Amino acid sequence: MLRSLLSGHRHSSNFKSVHPFSGVTPREPKIKFKGTHQTYCHVKDVAFLHHEPLVEIHRPIRVHERKIKKAEAKKNHERANRLQEKTPKPKIDRIIRQRYPRFVDALGELDDCLTMVHLFAALPASAEVEGQTITWLTRHSLQQVVSDDVDITTMLNFLQLYEPLLSFVNFRLYHSINLKYPPILDPHLEALAADICALSRYFGANAISYVVNSEVSQTESEQAETKQEESESGNETAELRLAQLQHQLPSNEPRAQMHLLEEVAG
Repeated sequence: MLRSLLSGHRHSSNFKSVHPFSGVTPREPKIKFKGTHQTYCHVKDVAFLHHEPLVEIHRPIRVHERKIKKAEAKKNHERANRLQEKTPKPKIDRIIRQRYPRFVDALGELDDCLTMVHLFAALPASAEVEGQTITWLTRHSLQQVVSDDVDITTMLNFLQLYEPLLSFVNFRLYHSINLKYPPILDPHLEALAADICALSRYFGANAISYVVNSEVSQTESEQAETKQEESESGNETAELRLAQLQHQLPSNEPRAQMHLLEEVAG
């Protein structure tokens, strides 16, 4: 059974924001009894979203966004920028652990994650300097006006999920090769936008230190084994000498045997 999400709830935008995090996806019924402009979901999915804690978290976020719009409408840019910096962000660590209980599950959805993250990372930006429009991060002229068939809000909601997911995957992969995450890069190379070069240098330095540490630990273990073998051979020699001396003595001289034992022990 399907139900119109927009007509069934007053704060439907909160439910639409939770869709990417909870894994609940809208349905396409054969007969759209509320119209084609509505979003339809299963009744059980809507009931599940009612108990999702993220719904309560998104309500104060929307209140904060209305404050920002109000400040921008009043031309109070200083207050709008200050509110923009203090925008609360939901923590979705619990959601990631629930949706991806195994590392393989997270890797299976990494293709969409990388596509979305790199899409927003490579979006063209433009600025007007002395009457000239300058556009960068693109090789050809692109339209800066977003068309109506692109739902930027939904894409941003997915981006909020994919960025922490990518951080979790990178954390696991970095620690699998004994590296810290996030990596500590050379600030000079970062200032020159040579991120790949800085990352390669970071990998190389950590690989050298790892090899040196492994060689040092191997040398220490070999030295410890050599000392242990020497001590064991010394004990065997002392025991052999004691057995030879005891064999040479008559059995009726216990005092002489005790004297020899003291000499060997000394």
